[in-house]
Order: sequence, then structure tokens, then C-alpha cells
Amino acid sequence: MKRVRWLVAAGVLSALATPALQAQDEPAAGSEAPLTLAHRYKNGQIQRFRGSTSGAMTLTIDAGAGSSFGPVPLGLNQTFAFSEKVTGTRQGAGTLIVALESLTLTSDVMGQKAVIKLQNGKVTSSLTGQNVGGAIPGANAKMLEEMIQTKPTTIRRGPTGSTISGEAPVPGMGSMLGGNSIASLIQLPESPVKIGDSWETKQLIVPQVSGPLAAAGGIPAVEMKLTHTLRDVVSKGGKRLAIIDTSGVGTPQTAGGGGPAPVLNQSFVGNTRFDVGRGAITSGQYTVEMDLKMPLPQLARPGAAPGGQGAAPTPGGLQIQGAYTIKLAEGAATPAKKTPAKARRKK
Repeated sequence: MKRVRWLVAAGVLSALATPALQAQDEPAAGSEAPLTLAHRYKNGQIQRFRGSTSGAMTLTIDAGAGSSFGPVPLGLNQTFAFSEKVTGTRQGAGTLIVALESLTLTSDVMGQKAVIKLQNGKVTSSLTGQNVGGAIPGANAKMLEEMIQTKPTTIRRGPTGSTISGEAPVPGMGSMLGGNSIASLIQLPESPVKIGDSWETKQLIVPQVSGPLAAAGGIPAVEMKLTHTLRDVVSKGGKRLAIIDTSGVGTPQTAGGGGPAPVLNQSFVGNTRFDVGRGAITSGQYTVEMDLKMPLPQLARPGAAPGGQGAAPTPGGLQIQGAYTIKLAEGAATPAKKTPAKARRKK
């Protein structure tokens, strides 16, 4: 089982995906034959993506001893763009530099809107329309940069899409789902498949958190069990595209320490379009449902002890529930720069 580290930012959720299909697909010739699906890497190639994430969540705070606040509606929306550049290949695997190029993240809690933007390498933020000097309540500019991973990261990815080493910056909302690009979840089969064939994958997600979540001890690992099915192979714009359906659940792993621990449950469903000839993901659309329960000892209130003698603290905590949709689509590639011809010397 591959072990992949994932990023989670306090109060922020993540990830990637694709727009609805617009043009009509045509059946691809020879689609009945077994098909080999694999990422293909070419040194120097650059693939750019644009996407969006939108979510409707609720936040409930339990202050202990029967006192609670919520559920409060929490709206999260974002748009983003990122690139992947291949800098080396070896034994079918590729070394890529993944860079988040731009991002706009908007959260709305009880009418109070916060906007975080990344543009030209600079992070800015505002609260209800007023610039707050690169900071929002509970977060400074440095923390924001860590949350959205402004620095490019080098990873090594295999032919199936699994991450062999390194971490990719999450193009999106921190990511209760994960911090790597979607390719690490949508893994391809190791052998040829036909339409209707399915294969299963497992992946251990280790959330890396900041802010209050880190102070509370972090979030235990989640094992993602996914089933992928080759639904169809179509022809569109001269390209042969494999349509892959994916669904599964995330099961929290037991954390050590004996005390109350955060619990994150997730379900994942979506579809991906994969260019068979180029060996690359072109688009995808996914829906993630999540339920995060986070103990917060600092919210504990005195309660009645057993037998009515004295008072014992009743633990507090918070719960975030809801669903978000991730959309991802390949952007226009930047043309390679032409090398200027050398001027001839006059004799």
C-alpha cells in the first residue's frame, strides 16, 4: 500500500476536477479490445490545469456539558490553476515539478466573507471586502502560504499515477481529501482492461494539518479504498478517451495515545477522462462527502461527576459535515519558445 502525505488547513477543504461534457462523443474504433492505460512522460512536457471546488458544509461546536453552537452554514468556493512539468524520466516513471500558479478561495460564515488570493506568487486576503494586510482572523500571511503551498514541489509519479516520492501542492482548499494531484487517487490498472472491467486500489492518506487542528493533535490517517471501472472508450476531437468511473470510502485508522482523537470519514465518487494516446488525464468531476469530528479539550466545561460528587470536565469539540464538488480541466498548453537563428558572419 502506498503511503502518501496529504495537506489539511484549518477550516479549509480541498482539491481538483472537470466541467460537464459539452460536445457529443463518438464510439472509438477498436474499443472492444483490451486496452493498456498508462501515464506517459516526456522530458520537458508541460501540462496545465484549471479547476474549481465548491462546497456546502455545516459547522457545529460542542462546548461540553450539553452546551452547543450550530449547525452554522459554511460556504467554501475556489478557482485555481496549476502546472506539471516533466524534468526527467526513468523506467516509465516521471519526475515532475508541480506549481500552483493562481488561486482564489472564498469562505462565507454567517454572512462574513473571507477571500484569499494567490497571484504572481503573492498571497493577499480580505474580510467582507476590506483588505486585512495579508491576514485573516486566526491566520497570518505565512500560515496562508503554508496552507495553499505557494512554492513548487518536485514529485516522482509512476505509470499508474501513484506517487512514488514527494508531495504535490494541493491546488485548492487545503484538502480533507488530500494534497496530491488527483492522479494519485485515480490510479490506472497494472494490466490491460476492457470496457466494463474494474480494479481496486488502496491508499493511506496521512493528513498534515496546521493551526487549531495541529494544536489539537492532528487528524489520524485515513485509508482510501476505491473501485475504478472503465465505463467507455470514445473518440472526440481526434483523441481516444477512456472514461473511468471511481467510487469508494475513506476509513479512519486508529490513533495511539488513548485519549479522544479526531475522526474523519469520507466518501468519494466521480469520473475521469484519460487521453489514451498521450497517456494523460484531461478532465474529471468528483463529489466528496465528509464528516470530521474534532475534540477540543480547551472547550471543556465542568459537568456533574459520577455520584454527584464534585465536577468533572465534559470534553468539547467541533464537527464539520457536508459535501463539495471538485472540477478539473486541462488548460491550453504554452507553446515552446523558438530558438533564435544565429546571425551569419559577414566575410
